[in-house]
Amino acid sequence: FTYFIICFFVAALLPIYATTQNLIHNPTFEDTVSCPTNESHLWRTDGWYAVNQTPDYFNSCTDNADIDVPVNYFGTTYPVDGNGYVGIVSYVSTTPDFREIIGTELKQPLVPGTRYYISACIIRSDTSIADCAVNKFGFKFSTTFMPSSPVVDNFSHFHTDSIFRDKNNWETIKGCFVADSAYSYLFIGNFYT
Repeated sequence: FTYFIICFFVAALLPIYATTQNLIHNPTFEDTVSCPTNESHLWRTDGWYAVNQTPDYFNSCTDNADIDVPVNYFGTTYPVDGNGYVGIVSYVSTTPDFREIIGTELKQPLVPGTRYYISACIIRSDTSIADCAVNKFGFKFSTTFMPSSPVVDNFSHFHTDSIFRDKNNWETIKGCFVADSAYSYLFIGNFYT
């Protein structure tokens, strides 16, 4: 399967006409409700939740070596910034529709007709457990708390066609899109077959 680590949203959503304003709460996963004590504790980050399956939250504040930073169950990865990051499975060859998806509520709804910019850093896990790579990693917006469409529906508002293979260096995904609705929620992962 493919396991990606996500960290540090840089100016994640920016209207063209405005000054730089990040519309993502807790963009670096640094604000915690409490330190994670086990895998799948994404709920311990302030403002983020698991939409599908069991994404993992890694932070150096934990006493659990499996989810510590930088060395953990999935290898050695230093954060882009701070002490934490989130890891998600984006594809499993034996279960092709399996996806881990994370989500958050935006600080304010998007304005229809406005161009927004989005950026995130991503790296492949440093382990042979998850030794394959995928493309189409992206971002989906919704007006409702949970997406009404299936997770794997071959649609996202923005995705990259690049195949991320690097286990040593963070790569930046960035792009833009024009909002067609007053979206209030963001979902991150692989939504493609």
